[in-house]
Amino acid sequence: MTRSIVIIYFSEADTTHQVAESICAGVAHVNELRSCDFECHLLRITSEQIIGGRFSETGYLKLIDDADAVIFGSPTYMGGPAAQFKAFADESSSRWEDQRWDSKVAAGFTVGSNPGGDQLSTLQYLSVLAAQHGMLWVNLTMPLDHEVSTESKLGAQLGFAGTVPGDTISAADVKAAQQLGARVTQLCHRLASCGNMVD
Repeated sequence: MTRSIVIIYFSEADTTHQVAESICAGVAHVNELRSCDFECHLLRITSEQIIGGRFSETGYLKLIDDADAVIFGSPTYMGGPAAQFKAFADESSSRWEDQRWDSKVAAGFTVGSNPGGDQLSTLQYLSVLAAQHGMLWVNLTMPLDHEVSTESKLGAQLGFAGTVPGDTISAADVKAAQQLGARVTQLCHRLASCGNMVD
């Protein structure tokens, strides 16, 4: 059976996409260390997939149906996720009715242009979305030493929260995103070894 980790996200300015790529690199690193093979799928939501305010890419939903883990991502706009991501989340109610994503591993990430840009509220939204689906939320485990050079410089443990004032994420954010991908993969590997993954 193919094991997979899906990263579904919206990225307007490409920085959220850079985070998604770094998370996928963390997945690949654990695959190499543990001799496991979780395929990492980057599913980027586009404005063209939103028709009449609703997300229309059913192929993405089917990939999530078959995934072991789902990592949700969106930039923080006006204190919450982007409308394009919210359209996907609303469409996921078709899966909620049957609890098709129940017991899948879940995590989340977001970026904002300001250090105090209310990124935590987006992470809270993503974790509640996962809870609605009965998913198992994975947080970061990164000790904080109050140095700006540390990986989790915004102090968020609920998920990855980055600040990107320019066009490129920092080396610290790359490392933190990779840690999130690695942590999700390690948990999936542990559950798969115990035979507890939901097929």
